[in-house]
Amino acid sequence: MGSRACVLTEAATIMDPKLLYLKPESLPPSCLGPDGKLPRMSEEERRQHLESVRRRLADIEQMTDEDPPGAFEEFMRGLDEGRPHRPMFKGYY
Repeated sequence: MGSRACVLTEAATIMDPKLLYLKPESLPPSCLGPDGKLPRMSEEERRQHLESVRRRLADIEQMTDEDPPGAFEEFMRGLDEGRPHRPMFKGYY
């Protein structure tokens, strides 16, 4: 295969074996430094990162546990549509 990576999808392993070929150029750049380790963050980068995490956690804390009406049924239907050969929730929505 040369410089291509081969990835099997769930559908490929269950149904029709289709391979997804990825070229290394299409993958995101590595976050590792030339020594193979994560680069150290400066104090300012670390502070900004922690502030971002705290903001996101505060947003999550404000979320309610209530789902909009019909959301679970839509989830079940969507799952079954993606797996017509093996529906899991047929008759529950």
